[in-house]
Amino acid sequence: MPRSKTQISKLPKDLREPIEFGRPSLLWSEAESDAWFKKRCQFVGLERTRKLFLLMDELKITGDSFQTKMAVLVMTLAKNLYPGFSTTLDAKRPGRPRRADGNQLPPQGVLIMIDGMLKEGMAKTDLEACKIWLGYNDENKRFSRSELDKKAKSLASVISTLRSLGRKKAANKVN
Repeated sequence: MPRSKTQISKLPKDLREPIEFGRPSLLWSEAESDAWFKKRCQFVGLERTRKLFLLMDELKITGDSFQTKMAVLVMTLAKNLYPGFSTTLDAKRPGRPRRADGNQLPPQGVLIMIDGMLKEGMAKTDLEACKIWLGYNDENKRFSRSELDKKAKSLASVISTLRSLGRKKAANKVN
C-alpha cells in the first residue's frame, strides 16, 4: 500500500533511513581509496538485500521461493506507484476525497431514519428529527447549541432535496 509522507514515520527504522556510504580519506593512496570503494559497494549491496527482505516482511509478502517473492514485490510496488497496474477496485477515484467515513449512513438511510421519527411521532418537523438524529448519531461529539442548529438545518435541507428528487423520479415513472 502506498505510504503518504505522514505514514513514513511508521516504517521500521531501517526502511526509513538511507544507507550511509561515507567518504574515503583524502590522505589515502589511490589503491587504498579503490579498495575502500569496493568494500563500500559490497556493503551497500548487502545492505540493500537485507532491506529488501525487510520490505517484503513489511508488505507481508510470502512465497515458496525468492523468485516468487521478488515477482510479488515488483507487482506490489508497480501497483502502488503506477496507476496502470492497479484495477478499478484498487484505484483512487478522481477528485477530492469524500468526508464521510464508513460508519455513516447513506443519504437514503438518513431519509428513512427521519421519516421513521416523523411517523412514530418522535418529531413534528424534519428540523426536529434532524436535531434528534444528530444528537444520537454523534453522541461522542458534543455540539454547542448553535453548531447543532446549523448542522440540523443543513441536514433538513438535504432531506427536503432528497424528497423532491424522489417525487420527481416517481412522477417521471408514472408518466
